[in-house]
Amino acid sequence: MMKYDSYRDSEIHWLGNIPTHWIDSHLKRVCRLIKDGTHGSFQRVDSGYPLLSVRNIVDNKFVNLKDDSMISKEDYLSIVRSFKVKEGDIQLAIVGATMGKVALVPKLKPFATQRSIATIRVNERVLLNKYLFYFIQGNRFQKNLWSNTNYSAQPGIYLGTIEAISVPIPPPAEQETIADYLDTKTQAIDKKVELLEKKITYYQELRKSLINETVTKGLNKDVKLKDSGIDWIGQIPEHWEFRRIKDYTYVKARIGWQGLRSDEFELSGDYYCVTGTDFLNGKIDWSNCYHVEKERFDQDKKIIIKEGDLLITKDGSIGKTAIVQNLPKPATLNSGVFVTRPRHEKYINEYMYWLLNSRVFFDFVDFNKNGTTILHLYQNVFEKFFYCLPPKNEQKDIANYLEKKTSEIDQIVKNIQTQIITLKELRKTLINDVVTGKIKVSESGSVGLKDGQDSIHPENQIHPIKS
Repeated sequence: MMKYDSYRDSEIHWLGNIPTHWIDSHLKRVCRLIKDGTHGSFQRVDSGYPLLSVRNIVDNKFVNLKDDSMISKEDYLSIVRSFKVKEGDIQLAIVGATMGKVALVPKLKPFATQRSIATIRVNERVLLNKYLFYFIQGNRFQKNLWSNTNYSAQPGIYLGTIEAISVPIPPPAEQETIADYLDTKTQAIDKKVELLEKKITYYQELRKSLINETVTKGLNKDVKLKDSGIDWIGQIPEHWEFRRIKDYTYVKARIGWQGLRSDEFELSGDYYCVTGTDFLNGKIDWSNCYHVEKERFDQDKKIIIKEGDLLITKDGSIGKTAIVQNLPKPATLNSGVFVTRPRHEKYINEYMYWLLNSRVFFDFVDFNKNGTTILHLYQNVFEKFFYCLPPKNEQKDIANYLEKKTSEIDQIVKNIQTQIITLKELRKTLINDVVTGKIKVSESGSVGLKDGQDSIHPENQIHPIKS
């Protein structure tokens, strides 16, 4: 790959060497404006001017979301007396876990910004806004930004610290060449990532459809069907039963007044206390579980869990499931989780696990929302859940089939996610190497190899998966 003819020490430890003919300066000296948004609190209105924040920076773009908080014209005018955000300004997140997110402002209707965003406006005579936009995305700038972070309730950085950050500045024509090159290459990478993300969505939907079809129709495609009489289930095999949870299932949960306080959770002990946050890929992550005293464990014998039990969350994120496996020590439940197990040996929990991960169950939950946002699944509602019940030998076949097929899909998705991560890291590395002069972009827009092929192009770094 091409490099510049000579380099010099920038004398900036985090920046290293830069091309000899580049200069280095502080952002304050090459920017006309570096200012955060309003620190004020304003009443929201149904119609007015948007007051935007870091959540409006999406994938290196600044967007006006449809559900933005609106403020009155009077409040908007009071904010923009000091400055108005303009098209071409750089928006940098300076508060919170997303600090460092950056975007260029496109053509938008008038808006104001909150204090979580800094507006940076370059002096266009010496600095191209798009070159700085890419420089801010580079690893070196981002690491420097976070190394100068101040922590209180959440991470943040002072405007004075941002102003003092150094930036290497190529000649104007070179800045434009670099920006044009990175436009082309990052767009190619972003398009590939977008296609891979669509592929993930496809496989996730395929997984859901596979589960739903199998737990309602079985594996024999030639079997006669009958109408279930339930809208969200449709037709089922003629020889399957139709039951409610209360018919064949033991269901218990911690009584509300017995709920544990946060100061009762212990890092070690003889008794686990399982919560929904301990569920991981259909199993219990025992390494994440807190412990409780024996008195609390003994308080309710009905929720002491056993090997093979099926647990389901009933609060917050309703419907998360996990099968108890390799129980290392006695365990109980905190509020928010049902323990279930079969009664009368009518079904196996491995089948019920897939049933509760199907659209059949989630459609039942949606049906019982009654137009409200359901935050709690009551036991008397859960026990009314109707489901189709095949013979036990079919249940086992269905469970084994779904375990195999979903594992194959999950592996495909994992492979795609690995490609996406690699592409995004490649994007960061590419930007960093170009904006710091580690590789040279020619006027033709290439970093060049002997045969003219650009080794940075994602097609030369990532091999598509075979699925």
